[in-house]
Amino acid sequence: MSKMRRLIIALVVLTLSLNACAQSTDYMALQWNYTTKEVLSGLDVADLNADGGKEIVASGSSDGFLYALSNRGAELWKSNCFTIVNTVKAADLDNVGGSEVLAGHGSLYVLDKAGDRIWGFSTQSPIFEIQTITLNGDAIKDVLLLTYDQQSCNKDSIIYAIDSAKKKDLWWYTLKLEQPTTLAAGDVNNDGLNEVIVGTAYRTRNTQSKACLIQKTHPASVQLVSASGGLIWSFITESWVLKVASADLDGDGNVEVIAGSSPTL
Repeated sequence: MSKMRRLIIALVVLTLSLNACAQSTDYMALQWNYTTKEVLSGLDVADLNADGGKEIVASGSSDGFLYALSNRGAELWKSNCFTIVNTVKAADLDNVGGSEVLAGHGSLYVLDKAGDRIWGFSTQSPIFEIQTITLNGDAIKDVLLLTYDQQSCNKDSIIYAIDSAKKKDLWWYTLKLEQPTTLAAGDVNNDGLNEVIVGTAYRTRNTQSKACLIQKTHPASVQLVSASGGLIWSFITESWVLKVASADLDGDGNVEVIAGSSPTL
């Protein structure tokens, strides 16, 4: 029995059962499982093959592999990135059907539906989140990368916007004392272009290890960045920001920004 840590990807179905007394019992039924060599660092669902069905993509953290599975748990392919993989995202970048698979650590890896690498992009620091959104108003999705260095507070954290058609950066957005924690995008200004919403945490140096530490109770911010990479506004939060989103909550045609901080929303 291998001593290597193992984790099971499990697809579960929640079913409602009604008994004779009209009382309900919720239970989870395991449909299938798939075992990977390492703890999972990312998971996404998309139609990879343009067949109308959904496939599952997963990243295996330090084992360096990306996995693609059918909706019945069959392995479609696995691809070795030969490095730690922090996160994975599946998206139809070119809007022609099917989805590419994007994975990140020190670089961005973009794979086709068969698991073959088609292009990449190098970053200055590790990638911890990947989002896809159209920034310039065309039908091609651009790529957003949230990056930072956990070992150096002297190194700037950077949000990259990448033109997926040209395979080159559109712009960088730099944070110095703050570490980006989460990303979202939406047309907040009603100008027909999507803005980027960045949640942050304040960071300080660990005097013993010299690594960066997040100060969870220190004021941080939610920042709105334009489609061209400039700061539009910044809102100070009571503490670090864990999640951001955007939606027209009240149906008035204006998009609101929602931020989950600790302990407030």
